[in-house]
Amino acid sequence: MPFEGDLSDFALAEVLQIMGQGLKTGTLAVEGERETIWIYFKNGLAIFATPSNLREQLGALLIREGLINAEQLDAALRTQKKMRAEGNPVRLGTILVAMGAMDRAVLEEKIAHQIRESIYAALGERRGHFRFFPELDLEDEDILVSLDVKQIILEGARRVEEWEQINDVIRSYHTIFAINPNPATGGAIKLSATEWRVLSMLDGRRDIAAIADTAAITRLDVCRIIYGLLRMHIIREVGGAAPAS
Repeated sequence: MPFEGDLSDFALAEVLQIMGQGLKTGTLAVEGERETIWIYFKNGLAIFATPSNLREQLGALLIREGLINAEQLDAALRTQKKMRAEGNPVRLGTILVAMGAMDRAVLEEKIAHQIRESIYAALGERRGHFRFFPELDLEDEDILVSLDVKQIILEGARRVEEWEQINDVIRSYHTIFAINPNPATGGAIKLSATEWRVLSMLDGRRDIAAIADTAAITRLDVCRIIYGLLRMHIIREVGGAAPAS
């Protein structure tokens, strides 16, 4: 019998604790109001997690983040295929590190960061459905870290408070924003490269979901950036698009 239920009846933090204490191995799908988050467990530890709009293999993630290039990935995949044929399966990340394409600490921290951020987003869902599948639908080479969910839950409580503040202002991923013609910022605008990228996409036509997909970052991160831009009076809400069917 599958383990599943409604988030309105069963808090996700409790579900994650069950995964950890029960040393579960499998995939937890959290279908919230805003999106679906996939969380992968092995022996009760979170080994990977990603929102549905960024569900991708390790190589694609590393290229998107600018940590490796396509030529390095192709070389690593060829090496991996050859070693597997010789009866020596090796994870893709291990090969990239051995090639000198990237540092192991950077690689593992990148995966750990995505796990934490995805679980924080899932913890912010108050309504929806969860279901646990005992199958681990994830290639072995994508499994690079193992995180204790108890620590993530503790930090997640603070993140949920942050999300609730954002949700009071941004209630849908289909909200559309545009740049104010004469923003009253009171000084120079200091933004990160990612913030500038999101700002450049706020054209009064694309909604939050479309911007997240185009920029290849999480919808929660887009909302966080837009919330900050709103507080600085750089942008304004101009409407909403109908959710995709």
